Amino acid sequence: MENTNESYMNQASGQRAAGFWRRAIAFWLDCLFLGLIGIILANVFFDALSEIGGWGRIIGFAIGSAYFALLEGGPGKNQSLGKRVMKIKVVRCGHQGNLSLSVGRAWCRCAVIAVPLVLNGMSFIDLPSLHAPGKEAIFWTNNTFDLILEIALAYLLIFNLPTRQSLHDLFTLTMVVPQSEQRLEMASVARKHWFYIGAINMLMIVGSVGVSHFFKPSQLADLTAIQRATMAIDGVVQSSVITGNTRTDSKYGQSDQTWIAVDTTVRNAAIVSDKGVQNLAQAAFSASGLLTLQDLVRIAARQDVTLGIASWSRGYTLTLSPKQWASKIGRSTHPDGHG
Repeated sequence: MENTNESYMNQASGQRAAGFWRRAIAFWLDCLFLGLIGIILANVFFDALSEIGGWGRIIGFAIGSAYFALLEGGPGKNQSLGKRVMKIKVVRCGHQGNLSLSVGRAWCRCAVIAVPLVLNGMSFIDLPSLHAPGKEAIFWTNNTFDLILEIALAYLLIFNLPTRQSLHDLFTLTMVVPQSEQRLEMASVARKHWFYIGAINMLMIVGSVGVSHFFKPSQLADLTAIQRATMAIDGVVQSSVITGNTRTDSKYGQSDQTWIAVDTTVRNAAIVSDKGVQNLAQAAFSASGLLTLQDLVRIAARQDVTLGIASWSRGYTLTLSPKQWASKIGRSTHPDGHG
């Protein structure tokens, strides 16, 4: 009798939890299905969705959360399409017989994952003022919060044995098990796991702050000036400027090429053209002479549809030498006008 009770408690405490890889593959299949829906929407309604920018993530969030809420919530359901393929299900803990989730509970379970992965915190708030130079702290804070959630979600799913309950499971008192399972009890998370999650996140935050503090590029002022100038063009909502060096090997030896890439996200389709990119180049070269010192300068204008569950873009890009840019835009590429 004692052995029977011990066996029951081992099962109840989570020995029958679904394995990591079965859950991971099921989630990948669900993401693939939702991504196909998102790509179809992005292509059919590209112009309208590109106009709303990052707010399109709300649409993706609504589709994804409805998908999981309706398939995993309600009497006798418990399975998204991916879980059905992998023969696993999500159930309430501490219940015998009726293990089904309500639609509301299934929606909340999805939302805990969707906030960092689909909505990506507040970055879906697509206001040009938030992307302006000097607002980096807003997005650093946002990205840090998202990173903390993502690390906690992944860590608990991998290391919180034997139940493999992650944040969304703990929040909604649920568990993912083989589809034949009939009863489960929720086990508490060992304190060491919370300590490890905190330590990992602290190392990530300290490391990112240290890198940004000690490894700022010497041309930061020039790069910021280029960013400001391209952001000032009507219809441009985001601009990023990066610099790099490419080394190539040939039979004649090694050669280095320096380059700067100016990538913009726009809401005005007219900018996604040869003329639009020329206007961006005019603004960029007027803002800083650093561009004239490069071997290559890439200027790109892109319209994006971002739904969180999928993204699609249409763009126009030109990569030329400063001399070629001077010829193309019909003026000196040096800000003081002396080429």
